[in-house]
Amino acid sequence: MGVLPAPEYRSRLRRLACASVDLRSPLLVCATLALLVWLSGCGSSDPAEGLISNIDKARSARTLTSLQQALITVNIVQAEAASSSPTTLAAALQQRDPSNRYTTTPPTDAGIVQVIGGAGGPVMLVGINSPPSSGRTPYYLAVWSSGGSTMFYLGQPPPQYTAQPPAGAGWSSSVPQI
Repeated sequence: MGVLPAPEYRSRLRRLACASVDLRSPLLVCATLALLVWLSGCGSSDPAEGLISNIDKARSARTLTSLQQALITVNIVQAEAASSSPTTLAAALQQRDPSNRYTTTPPTDAGIVQVIGGAGGPVMLVGINSPPSSGRTPYYLAVWSSGGSTMFYLGQPPPQYTAQPPAGAGWSSSVPQI
C-alpha cells in the first residue's frame, strides 16, 4: 500500500474509527481476557497458580540451560588444566560467564551455580529455580559429568554429590522435561 494523499488518509482514518466503535468489541475483548485468565489457572484453585507455575518452568529452563553451558566450559577448562579444583573451576566459569554467579556453596537463588568436584574426578553443577525464602517450593537442577557420562537431576531435595554415576529419584541420563 502506497502513501495516501492527506484528504484520502483522513477519510480512511474516519472510516476505521467508526468501524471499530461496535458495541460487541468491548464484550469480545472482555470475554477473551476472561478466557485467558481462566485457562492460565486451569487445574488449580488459584487462577494465579497457573501463571506462577509457568514462571517457575521458565526459571527452571533458564537454570538448566545455564548448567549445560557451564558444563561445556568445565570440559574446556579441564582440557586446558589437567587438575582443576572446585574453586578454580568456579573462578574460570565466572570469568567466562558473568551472567551467573559461580560458587562452591549451595545456591540460594536462581542464577547462582554451585560447583562441586573436579580435580580429576566427576563434576556436578547445581542450580535452583527460586529461593527457598520465596514461599514456593524450590526445585534443584543439577548436571553431573565424568568420563563422557552425563546425568541430569530435577527434584525438590538438593542433589548429593557422588563419585559414581548418581542414581535414584530425580536422576536421569536424559535432559529433564520441564
